[in-house]
Amino acid sequence: MALTGLRLYGVATLEHADDRPLVDSTSVVAVRDIGAIVRPSAYAIPPLDDAELLECERIVEAVFRAHTILPAPCGTVFKSEDHISRWLELNYVSLVEAIHFVEGRCEARVHASDLPGDDVNAEDPDQVSVANECLRNLRRSAVATLPLRPEDGRIVSAAFLVERSEFSTFEQLVTEQGRRAPGLRLHVTGPWPPYDFVRLDFGV
Repeated sequence: MALTGLRLYGVATLEHADDRPLVDSTSVVAVRDIGAIVRPSAYAIPPLDDAELLECERIVEAVFRAHTILPAPCGTVFKSEDHISRWLELNYVSLVEAIHFVEGRCEARVHASDLPGDDVNAEDPDQVSVANECLRNLRRSAVATLPLRPEDGRIVSAAFLVERSEFSTFEQLVTEQGRRAPGLRLHVTGPWPPYDFVRLDFGV
């Protein structure tokens, strides 16, 4: 299939004219001080299998190490560079506002489960209550919080937007909350790009 489209991985800051967050074979479609991270692609929705999801994450997280990035949903494809430039121009103000909101921040995901060897029952009111109380306490140290659908084996999960410079402190707070909840295991992952705190508007 001919590569007639462009796969969008995210929108990142461009602090300097020669500062391009390139990863492997990606390129940047720039509009003023922001740029779309793209790669040639067939103009069709790609199969969203595990390999595709991992590749999207790899590119977004590589850019995230040095830049503020608004991750795009995996599988987002534009018809051409002109279409991406037009979308960036039309949404410039909202994109810049979103970038300012997540700038200097990262996502932490916290999952609550029973200790190894215990049977997890996500519908047990006592387990759910204790787990939710722990997550509520953690909200005080985050800029924003979103509940996540817990995977099998977990009671509750949530995403927290925290300052990058404070991520290790947040990890310590998670550990402290776990110590105060006997029989409960709190597990934190990250720092991630702000996947759950970005909603790009493609309705143009």
